[in-house]
Amino acid sequence: MSEQAVENALDRYECRACGYIYEPLKGDDKNNISPKTSFDDLPFTWRCPVCGAPKKVFSNIGPVGQASGF
Repeated sequence: MSEQAVENALDRYECRACGYIYEPLKGDDKNNISPKTSFDDLPFTWRCPVCGAPKKVFSNIGPVGQASGF
């Protein structure tokens, strides 16, 4: 796995519909997603646990501690 791929594995993704942020280090206990599961490794059928939006409406906002959009 490339260094860039390892870094992207920890990137957070924000739901553009409701603002929920998927954090790979936390996972998603509501949908039985284990901690340290990258967004890319989520099943295609995974939905936002808050509003039910599909993966395609999420935007990469980078890793924890980095300002999004910069």
